[in-house]
Amino acid sequence: MTLPVQNARASTALQRAFSTVGRYRPQLDEVIVPVAVVAELAETGELPIQRRATATGTVPAVPAQQAYIRFETPPGIIARIDHVIMRPTSGSSVGVFGFGSTLAAPGTLAVKQFMDGRLRERGEAPGCNLGFDTLAAGVAAPSGAWMGSNAVINSQVTVPQLHGAIVGRRSIEDFIEVTWGANNIAVLFSWVWTEFLSTP
Repeated sequence: MTLPVQNARASTALQRAFSTVGRYRPQLDEVIVPVAVVAELAETGELPIQRRATATGTVPAVPAQQAYIRFETPPGIIARIDHVIMRPTSGSSVGVFGFGSTLAAPGTLAVKQFMDGRLRERGEAPGCNLGFDTLAAGVAAPSGAWMGSNAVINSQVTVPQLHGAIVGRRSIEDFIEVTWGANNIAVLFSWVWTEFLSTP
């Protein structure tokens, strides 16, 4: 025996989703049957909001200093690193990264923005920051490294070890610190991440 759906939102969502006209009387079957989702029938009919963000910048070449990049999540925000690309303008493509904060805060923040235009339209900005600077010493206790050529110039370097990394804590900040493997090298970088609200 089927049960009538006593809510007009179900028929309204079907009419909007499939541009149909007429009267619909949805019913629920009391028998559980497997189904496949063929369409998103949310009230708005829009794609779900994607809190994917990006930031890019260039660490300048400084004698006796290494390029330094730090990704930071504020308390209550969890971030999944989707993609990390870096390109040295000369010299080495070897670098190290570590989780946590062991180095001084960088002096410059990269320009960041959401990749979903609906969030930009509402004036929202990502909660995470991507800072950069130069330091005399690299990450002291690295969690990982990427090994490239010592003579790669203007060649894009991806860091697959960081792709999919989850950064963030409920009550305090969290960090990924990256330093380049040689001094006096300018590094162009671009990071992409997705932000999620941590459960309380």
